[in-house]
Amino acid sequence: MYRYFLLSLLSVLLHATEVKIYVPCHDSKPYAYCIDNKPTGVSVDILKAIFEKFEDYTLTLLPLDDNSTNVKIIAPITQNQLTGFDVIDLTEPILENNESNALYIGFSEISFFKQKHLIDKINLAIEIMHSRKQIEDIFEDYKQKYEIYKEGKEIEIGLYNWGEKMVSEKIETFGLIPEIITAAFHEKNIKVKYNFFEHYNYLYLMGKWGKVCASGPWLKTFERKNYFYFSDNLFTTIEHLYYLKEVFPNAIKYDHLNDLTEYKIGGVSGMFYEKSFKENKLMRYSSYPTHKDAIKGLLAQEVDIVISETHHFETTQSLYFPAEEKSIVFHPKPLFTKGNYLTFSKSCPESEVLREQFNHGLDIIQKNGVLDQIFLKYDEKIKKLINNL
Repeated sequence: MYRYFLLSLLSVLLHATEVKIYVPCHDSKPYAYCIDNKPTGVSVDILKAIFEKFEDYTLTLLPLDDNSTNVKIIAPITQNQLTGFDVIDLTEPILENNESNALYIGFSEISFFKQKHLIDKINLAIEIMHSRKQIEDIFEDYKQKYEIYKEGKEIEIGLYNWGEKMVSEKIETFGLIPEIITAAFHEKNIKVKYNFFEHYNYLYLMGKWGKVCASGPWLKTFERKNYFYFSDNLFTTIEHLYYLKEVFPNAIKYDHLNDLTEYKIGGVSGMFYEKSFKENKLMRYSSYPTHKDAIKGLLAQEVDIVISETHHFETTQSLYFPAEEKSIVFHPKPLFTKGNYLTFSKSCPESEVLREQFNHGLDIIQKNGVLDQIFLKYDEKIKKLINNL
């Protein structure tokens, strides 16, 4: 019995203990912040480097927010922040500027029986890393990474034509979406050069392979998340079901996707909804190369319904089929509501930093009113363009 107890105790002692450290997600770049609810920053890199030296502890980093419960270890934390947390013990500083701004790992209570042992190990690791200038090297590496895009730096962004309002080579500013992108990067003193691709499928592959590091606009899908970092949402688009009023004077029936099985549906090749249609066995579907071709198919009654994003459909109809404007209507219930994003290829080493810069700029133009001004002026721009055709 005694031997069994010793073996059990030895097993516990030899087993690596998980250490959960909560990282405040306030905007304190480059020290500590969160991207997609994932802690990052130079302090996080230092924490990882410290725990890589330990065999008896594993590190789990979690975002500290209003929903966090049972928080026992917080990092980084300064002396000035101690009043906001019930901290009873601190490690040696992992980064130092002065006493009040030095960054520590704080323990709010005794979370496990080896805590004193852990603190001693962390302090020793910090001392060794400082003596070897490893922490300073991590900070300098991250600082250089964070400041890759300095004032006057120009980046290239891949685009595809997407309606005369959204993205178009025919407009001086290239459309609503590029103007939003330009304004956001302008806030970070980054210049933008746009390269247009003939087809979005080719642009997607170029981004996937890292030949184009930033591109858009894209919808967010599980597959794309494997290859791209997504920006914050640029704007939300709504996909509607368009049909001929004279063919369906009492409107089409649509509450769920299954209701569409009785209709012939038209859409654009390669769009995200094709997968949903296959999964829901909507087999009476015809694919068209462009929105213009899809509307032409609707007017010729090759299909009963055409799926399209609202702005794109209205622009295409106004440009190519103005006489039929009143004959085509849409069902009031949206088929899909999707966010649109700028993406950054995971195959490009600077993508995460560039996304952070863009998101920060986008947040600025949302708060200072620039984004609203861009949206307001585009209706007038499109009217002038159509009148000059």
